[in-house]
Amino acid sequence: MQFKKNKVVVNSFHYDLVKPESKVKNDLNVTMNRMNITHSNGELDKGEEGHYFEMKVPFEIVPQDSGIKATGQVSQLIQTIDYYGEANELDGGSLEEMTRPLIEKN
Repeated sequence: MQFKKNKVVVNSFHYDLVKPESKVKNDLNVTMNRMNITHSNGELDKGEEGHYFEMKVPFEIVPQDSGIKATGQVSQLIQTIDYYGEANELDGGSLEEMTRPLIEKN
């Protein structure tokens, strides 16, 4: 499957000091929502090339013996080329390819 991807956006990021012996966490969640896109001129994009999806990855990470906890969310707008179905109908390989850049940013 082909995609048009926008830049990865950091929606939020925060870190706190924690005890160095805090429980290690590497919690990443991926959500995907179909989007309607309006251009700067006010026109609604009809999605003739394919549907738009917003991928979001909220995260909470506590590296081992680090003394810090990082939380936040990154997102990316992706247009699927010649795909007009729903997010839950995408195969695992396509989902992995779409989300990899977001997960690798964490």
